[in-house]
Amino acid sequence: MEEELCGRMLRAPREGADVVLDAAPLRRPDDGFALAWMLLRKDRIRLEGICAAPYRNETIPGTAVGRKDNQEQLEQLLALAGAEGIPVLEGAPWYLLDEENPAASEGARFLVERAMAHTPERPLYVVCTATATDVASAWLLEKQIAERMVVIWLGGAALHCMEREDPNLTEDVSAARVLFDSGIPLVHVPYWGVAEHCAISMAELSLLREGGPLCRCLLDQMAGSGEENPFRSRNLGSAAAVAWLLNGEDRYLESRRIRTPVPLRQGYRLPEGRPPMEYVHRIRRDALVSDLMTALLESGL
Repeated sequence: MEEELCGRMLRAPREGADVVLDAAPLRRPDDGFALAWMLLRKDRIRLEGICAAPYRNETIPGTAVGRKDNQEQLEQLLALAGAEGIPVLEGAPWYLLDEENPAASEGARFLVERAMAHTPERPLYVVCTATATDVASAWLLEKQIAERMVVIWLGGAALHCMEREDPNLTEDVSAARVLFDSGIPLVHVPYWGVAEHCAISMAELSLLREGGPLCRCLLDQMAGSGEENPFRSRNLGSAAAVAWLLNGEDRYLESRRIRTPVPLRQGYRLPEGRPPMEYVHRIRRDALVSDLMTALLESGL
């Protein structure tokens, strides 16, 4: 892709954007907040579908099981929001085995289908708050999507603390490398060093008790995501990826144009001649949390 075209596509949209969410709410319960914010900003975001990403941990025996559990949780949130018509597609059944072969799934094929229906002038935006497995698999299935799609990916660490490990990167390093190598216009929102600062206290979250069923469900999911410590904050980093789509006059984020690094399991290599990307290096936490929580509480959901 020509750099001039990539640069134009990396400008945040100033009007409505067609969006697909790729999420794993079992790993990041704040994915529910990202989804809710999308649904509440219909003036700026048209959510075309959701991919349920693969996931595993010590209690989930495999990525396919985690993917199914993610799908069920996403469908529950849509039902509480009265948005059952938005499709939730099964993502990859496993992480990439290498950088050449996709983990084909209905989610990856959906990404290809929707991207090919768009243009460089009006691209599809993919907000990925999980491993990059589904996005990378879509590109491996059809490389032409690189000129029709912009990916906002939450994962990894910022360049100033690249030694920190984040599971969105370490669980599927091959997928991250494919994404960073592909030339797909990429907005990178690092977790460590950037999105980790999007903290919210349980006292603030408890305001959601005054909301409707969706608000109370989001509160319950966040309350159950950590040990019983009234002083331990939770994190809304997934909402930071959505914030880039709404970032008029840098209200929520600050970013700059750099070259994509080469992701490693821990850190990056920084060779020359790499594709450009938009690198988010600062979050305006108060504006983001205030606008998101206000939208939820005023929604009645």
